Amino acid sequence: MTPDMDYIIRSNLIVGEISRLKQAIIGNTSYELSFLGTMLDCETTNRSMESNILQLRPSEPPMHHPEMVWWMLHPELSCDLRNYMGSDLFPGDTSITYRVGHYEENPQYWPCLDKDRWSSTIGMDYVNFPGSGIHVVVPITETVCRPRIVRYHVTISHTGGAQQVSYVIRDEESVPEYVTHFDGFNGSFEQWSQLSDTISIYQDYARNLNQSGTTFEGSQFEYPSMSNNTKPYTTENGTVVETCVLEAQPYSLAHGSSAASLDIWPLGVFEQRLHESDRSYDCPAFDPEMANELLINTTISALALNQRFDIVNGTETRTFNIYRFENKLAFFLPYGLSLALAIPILVLGLIALYVQNHGVSAISGGFMQLLMTTTGRSSLEAVVTRGSGTLGGYENVSEELRRMEVRFGELVEVSGDEIKETDTLLSGHDERVEVRNDDSSQSGVQTASGTERFEDSVSVVRRAGFGTVDEVIPFRKDAEQ
Repeated sequence: MTPDMDYIIRSNLIVGEISRLKQAIIGNTSYELSFLGTMLDCETTNRSMESNILQLRPSEPPMHHPEMVWWMLHPELSCDLRNYMGSDLFPGDTSITYRVGHYEENPQYWPCLDKDRWSSTIGMDYVNFPGSGIHVVVPITETVCRPRIVRYHVTISHTGGAQQVSYVIRDEESVPEYVTHFDGFNGSFEQWSQLSDTISIYQDYARNLNQSGTTFEGSQFEYPSMSNNTKPYTTENGTVVETCVLEAQPYSLAHGSSAASLDIWPLGVFEQRLHESDRSYDCPAFDPEMANELLINTTISALALNQRFDIVNGTETRTFNIYRFENKLAFFLPYGLSLALAIPILVLGLIALYVQNHGVSAISGGFMQLLMTTTGRSSLEAVVTRGSGTLGGYENVSEELRRMEVRFGELVEVSGDEIKETDTLLSGHDERVEVRNDDSSQSGVQTASGTERFEDSVSVVRRAGFGTVDEVIPFRKDAEQ
């Protein structure tokens, strides 16, 4: 067994889940594999075991009873879990066997003991039975699991970093008999290679299930407690014998530390799921369905070794996050109310802008008017820059600036072929442009910066801002029409 395979088997025995398999490519992928493997066919029966006793030992009789007390010890452990690798070709008589003995108070045995012979044995250290000794009938519960060659159909998917493995197991109808050398194999090399891996995985798996109990069972009896009444019994080889009943009291003899306590068995899924963790048990826990599941997981986990290569059809998918509201009312109610309130407010705002304010947003004289307008290039700015008013403070305000009257209104900027000297906004002089008597029939063009009018081949751009009383004229409705 390779160290990697041993690690996978023991990991599955502890965790009970399929190992992490290497992702074929980056992203969401899915692919299928088909290969030969094993699964277990288990059967539980109640039968009788013949325990062979070769010797009896005496013990001190109790004070209240003068007769000799004898005790006998069964040579086998009261329970064990064993794998048997038969000499036949795989699977042959290979199996995993779990046996638990039920030792009775008054066991049957043969051949029957002679009371007269026992009277001469009082005072001896022990009694050896001649020949094969006596045989005690012990009822047992036995579960036998045998491997079977099957075909695995495994689908491996990786989505969002998570691994998902699903499988279907079907009987393999035609599997040639396995031989250790390919030269004598009656099949393809692929079949021989997969069978070799399958047998190796099963043998390594079954080897980890070798566990035994911790006690031997025995019986105590007093002379002459042997009954002379007999009844027939059929032995394992089919022979009918006459058995007697021994009136005895069972007892247990501790075997010491179990081999399981020195290994990982107490950490495995059998002990953790079937036994209570805060108690000690004489027998190892075992369940045939759980054993079969662990074998399947181990077989699929062996793919993580990347020792089996094949070309398979795979799919690569891309996922998108889609968010859905479980409570639709919580989504539509606030957004619906927001739209229901916003739309009327926008309509009212447009009506106020184009009907009452004639398309000029800063006409009310409020705070928005201060933010949306400017002083332009007027004589007001010229007076400020000539003095020291830009330094701030009342002491830096000149007398000219103090006497100046400022108001808000329309600043007129003149441009075109004829530039008048009175256009202080363009020429920089202090004179003003008189454009008070406009004909309402004159055409106007709306621009991005205001309203542009044409008078005698001179275009006048209407701008709103602050200036002196000589530079600013009031807004007029007919200019917008």
